[in-house]
Amino acid sequence: MKNALFRLFPASFRQSLIRRALRIRPIDDPEIQFKIATTTEELETAYRLLHDCYAGVGLMDPHFSGLRCTVYSALPYTTTIIAKKGSQVIGTVSLIKDSPLGFPSDKEYRKENDDYRREGRQIAEVSALAVHAEFRKDHRISLYLMKYLNWYALHYMGCDMFCIVVHPRARDFYAGLFGFVQNGKTVKYGFVKGALAAHMTLDLKAARERIMPELYAGAPAERDLNEFIYRGESPFVYPNRGLGCVLDPVMTPSMLTYFFVRRTQLFKTLSPAELSLIRSSYNLNFDLSGVPYLGQAEDDRRQFRYPMKLRVALITEGRGLIGRIRDISAGGLFFEGERPLPVGGKCEVLFRLGEQQFRLPAVVRWVSSGERAGPPGCGMEFLVKDVRLTEMLRFIHHNVEIIAEPNLATA
Repeated sequence: MKNALFRLFPASFRQSLIRRALRIRPIDDPEIQFKIATTTEELETAYRLLHDCYAGVGLMDPHFSGLRCTVYSALPYTTTIIAKKGSQVIGTVSLIKDSPLGFPSDKEYRKENDDYRREGRQIAEVSALAVHAEFRKDHRISLYLMKYLNWYALHYMGCDMFCIVVHPRARDFYAGLFGFVQNGKTVKYGFVKGALAAHMTLDLKAARERIMPELYAGAPAERDLNEFIYRGESPFVYPNRGLGCVLDPVMTPSMLTYFFVRRTQLFKTLSPAELSLIRSSYNLNFDLSGVPYLGQAEDDRRQFRYPMKLRVALITEGRGLIGRIRDISAGGLFFEGERPLPVGGKCEVLFRLGEQQFRLPAVVRWVSSGERAGPPGCGMEFLVKDVRLTEMLRFIHHNVEIIAEPNLATA
């Protein structure tokens, strides 16, 4: 009855009440830290916590493995973030960067996601949030996970927009506290056993520069989520990487076998196209012949392209075009810019990756006008192979480390 009466108030009033009820308390337990999951043990405990939480509220049927793994878990586009107290995982959330497989939400909300893709937005879907029952009541673990997600998405994954799919009961929470907005209709969401769901998005830069400051203008310190999210110190560790890369792949052949063959048998259920995509994601780095199902999958004719955040210049007929590399492989890249060359057009591509300078001849194989899903630009094939580039891409995959939190107030 109390919830029913609450719903009778206008949304803006309900969301204001949620902000007023917020109390932010620091985590002063030195055993608690937030990081990306990089080991078999960390991933397994995160997948188990997620399984128990989802099965406990009817969002999935219990699985014989006691783990919740999906095809997205196997891809390097997905980062699993965890909260740990000592060796125990007490919270987890996944951040899925857009890829050829798309998002879990694409099945019901493809149009809404494609509208943002056409704008050139770098989207990440927030998924698989779970917090241990002992730590749910005061929302501290959830709030710290959201803080980690914001910084990681903007500064490590190169994303500028979150999309989430939540139960309609949670809309006011995400809209009121963070400024998420709903897109499309409420649907029955197959990814979580047909539960009611709403699609919501948040422009991360607008949230930092305008939305959050306006929501919390004049709020006392214990309710100032804007101050908490974007400033202040936290028990965080982040990946130690450079080179313009925006992924943190942690899977190895043994981990792929353990989670998706031995424990869950997920690979047995995937389509040939899904297996081919997963194989192409790791082929440059690993021999997958010993991984059941992946070892027998056909090679994807497309090389895996590493999402990047790099400036690039195209030199053709004495003129230059400046843009950015959206993704790159040893065989080519996608040039994102307003004036792409025509199909068949040749040029030299200039960019810097780490300490290496590259100047490679290339040809345009396809052009995107931005009218379909994706930004304007062109897909380019390198006309020569540079072993330095191949080694750089291998280095990216094999060097995921962690560092202490940077200074949020000055970064």
